[in-house]
Amino acid sequence: DPVGGSFTIESLTDRLEAEAADLIRETDRRGGMLKAIETGWVQRQIADSAYRVQVELERGERMIVGVNAYVEGEERVPLPKPDPRLEPERVRRVRAFRAKRSPGEVDSHLHRLEDEARSDGNLVPAILDSVRAKATLGEISDVLRTVFGTYKPRQEV
Repeated sequence: DPVGGSFTIESLTDRLEAEAADLIRETDRRGGMLKAIETGWVQRQIADSAYRVQVELERGERMIVGVNAYVEGEERVPLPKPDPRLEPERVRRVRAFRAKRSPGEVDSHLHRLEDEARSDGNLVPAILDSVRAKATLGEISDVLRTVFGTYKPRQEV
């Protein structure tokens, strides 16, 4: 570590550690992370931090190459559009994939995933088993959306 023991680096590390500990204590005081998210506190912290950084950028107090320092002319990169001629082949491949799997096994694993999600269980093993049974990302996502819904950020002013 070429800067190990450097007073500046060590003091910055100590400050970062203290600030992180403060945030953890405040999160705990608010009833834990889930409660802090539900009340909008976490989103406010993120928004406040983003605002402070933006103000620093605009005032020139914080420099980011390519954003507010050493900025070259703005070049727009064209986004590729999907070729509609590829759709029939993609649909055929998904249908062939689904035809080669055991629907009962897929359903069984997706039901287990749903049960785990409803019981606050560990979802990773259930997701991996669903993938091994050849469940699609869409099918897994549908199960999780059924249980958890879709995240909609709170609009606060």
